[in-house]
Amino acid sequence: MAGTVVRSVSDSQSKTYLASPDLFIQYQWVACTIGFSYDLEPSRLRAAIQTLVDNHYPELTGRLHQDAQGRRFIDGSNTGFEFQIASCADLGLRDLLPAFVRPLAKEDEPVNTLAEMFIELLQPADYLSGRSPLCALRLTQVKDGSILGLSISHALADGESIGQLIGCLSQLYQDSPVSLRQSSRWDVHSLAIGGSTAGSATDAELVASLPTSGSLPATFQDLVDLGVYDLLGTSAAERKEGVALTNQVLHLNGGGLQRLRQDVLNSSAAMEAGITSISAHDIVSALAWILREFAEGNDLSTGLKKCFIFLYDLRRLVGSDIQIPQDYWGNAFSVEVVMPPPPPTGLQPQERSQSILAAAACAVHVSYQTLRADPAAVSKALGFYLGAADVGHWKQMLDAPGFNPFRDGAGGVSSWRSMSVERADFGQGMPWVVAVRTLPLSNMQLFMTSGPGGDGALCFIDFKNNGFDRLQSSSIMHNIAPEANFVKPINR
Repeated sequence: MAGTVVRSVSDSQSKTYLASPDLFIQYQWVACTIGFSYDLEPSRLRAAIQTLVDNHYPELTGRLHQDAQGRRFIDGSNTGFEFQIASCADLGLRDLLPAFVRPLAKEDEPVNTLAEMFIELLQPADYLSGRSPLCALRLTQVKDGSILGLSISHALADGESIGQLIGCLSQLYQDSPVSLRQSSRWDVHSLAIGGSTAGSATDAELVASLPTSGSLPATFQDLVDLGVYDLLGTSAAERKEGVALTNQVLHLNGGGLQRLRQDVLNSSAAMEAGITSISAHDIVSALAWILREFAEGNDLSTGLKKCFIFLYDLRRLVGSDIQIPQDYWGNAFSVEVVMPPPPPTGLQPQERSQSILAAAACAVHVSYQTLRADPAAVSKALGFYLGAADVGHWKQMLDAPGFNPFRDGAGGVSSWRSMSVERADFGQGMPWVVAVRTLPLSNMQLFMTSGPGGDGALCFIDFKNNGFDRLQSSSIMHNIAPEANFVKPINR
């Protein structure tokens, strides 16, 4: 494997402060792999990456630090990040999804390894303390195409931002003109503290209003001890008791997706809600919701019992009181809780399972429509992140008595219903497949992308302990979606 360090030609020493949504998610990083059924030329890609950091995304070459008051920022040190080139003639595009299947992991801390043959692993404690870069990029040339692997701190980007980054890179690769970014992290932070535009407050006022963090973590164990992974994953107490995770990849093919779409639209739940269209995301979310609850012991005799948490892209809420720019590069999402509706009584097991899926898909659909209709949706979401950026707030949420969606929910799913990274085209077509997860591996979060070659949809989902075995030995998935299957792992 060959590698070079990418640095910007600029000598700028400017700081880029993190906004409150960035702070909430800074302890996670994103593993995004994109498989193309054609070759990407390494030297041409390297040149495009150079232009990318020189003119469009200089933050990629900096390091994360904090000032004397504990405010987090990306410096202008331009220390760079690594671009790697690997060749694996014995591997193909079909090996990408199995690389995201991880057997039962019994470590006593969150798992930080996945698909390492296609991506560079980031160490959260190292990039949080400025000891290592915030991202890495790897091009793996396989026998039937190319796999582009991006490892990036979640403090820098969410799902839509990653799509913007890769889209810009694909345009530069083809020598196409690219517009300069117009928005900054000040835009979202200014909105969070009540401003209407970034110009409504001075830079000094904005810096003074930023949330602060505690002391920097020296090791990964320091992060584990802080409890920053307990909110979205298995808790420290669960891990000590032997609770383990297995990461799986679910594929629902196009035929099955279309059949389920018709079943949902013909259901009483859709008729009662007045729903005339349903998305693949709604359907796969409902399926994952059911499978996760069944794996954790719910036999579905009385329906779903837990809520689901959805992350919605705030850039798409065009009817809100305040607007987040479409080209905003950072984290901009809303946490919404969806509660399960009860199923009708007196149904046979297979009919009940199908009814539960239809009702759950409609609940997901209605939740998004409700969010879009709320003019204060963006204000409420930004207010939440402004108050939840501190780790102490996380612990308070976990320790608080009563219902807690992060602790008591069945799962949390990304909502980028048509991720822009799936439309990235380097000149010979869009990706054959996109696989993405956040690490360290967490139990709560699920991710969805289009299926291989556009066939149906994928869902990346974790199961606890023997839950996956329980699911596999049952007929629940066959009753609901016989066209769905779990990707088999690579023999490691």
